[in-house]
Amino acid sequence: VWIASRRGLMGATLALALIQTGLILFPQWHGQQTNALVEIQMLMLGLAVTGLTLGTAITIRQQAEERLQQREVELHQALRLAAVGELTQTLAHELNQPLFALTNYARACQIMMAEPTQDDALLVETLGKLTREAMRAGEVVKRLRDFFQSGEFQIEAVSVQELLSEALVSVQRRAERYQIEIKIRVLAGIDPLRVDRIQIAAVLNNLVNNSIDSLLAHQTAMRRILVSAAPESGHLVRFTVEDSGLGLPKDVEDRLFKPFSTTKSEGMGLGLAICRTLVEAHDGRLWLESPLPARFCFVLPCVKPQEKPPH
Repeated sequence: VWIASRRGLMGATLALALIQTGLILFPQWHGQQTNALVEIQMLMLGLAVTGLTLGTAITIRQQAEERLQQREVELHQALRLAAVGELTQTLAHELNQPLFALTNYARACQIMMAEPTQDDALLVETLGKLTREAMRAGEVVKRLRDFFQSGEFQIEAVSVQELLSEALVSVQRRAERYQIEIKIRVLAGIDPLRVDRIQIAAVLNNLVNNSIDSLLAHQTAMRRILVSAAPESGHLVRFTVEDSGLGLPKDVEDRLFKPFSTTKSEGMGLGLAICRTLVEAHDGRLWLESPLPARFCFVLPCVKPQEKPPH
């Protein structure tokens, strides 16, 4: 039994074989009676059943532990590959807007430089915008890299109005090109947020861009997007992004936040999945409140009273 518990089925089998061999040879050397040999063999049968059963259980457990260790190694490798893939897809998704803006500003500068009569002040202003977009793209890359490497954010206290103003600058310009009105409504009495402003700005940017894409796809008569913020119980702020489009198809509601699920012909299906990951990493929650009209909501924590910076 001790050998079976240490060496499993193979050890139990070898031990039983040796004991049985000894029981066969010993009576022949000492002339034991047949009745005594039968009794010993009955005891040996009980020992064999016990040893083989225990050995089988130990062997199965050892094999399970080996498989578990192998699975852990494979899982670790898979997680590393998934993290690399997710980071690559996230960077491609988040850098699309600033790179598009950089291209437009660069073309505008080329046009203005080709016409000597153009106002130099306008050229300087456009170059300043180009520089800001380039710095924003670099900051996005840095923050996303830090997040996927260590899961850490650069948490700071940010007012809701300031966050919305920074997040919606680029989408405001896009909305104006297509005559889409973006209304911002911030209720009074909202405490500052405790978030990474770059990442939450990316969430707002993505949700509003999705609303713009939806309005452009359906060609609705009224093109309006409402972005609102209101205090929520439990030191939270609730953000809502709602558009006047035709809503979301029923068949995509259940898989809306799953990676690679998209209703866009050129979409990668990562935007909402990334947004949910970033919001949940801030101890928040993101959900679809209504498919028609399309209304997305998420909540984020405020700065607690004892954490508020002095005036």
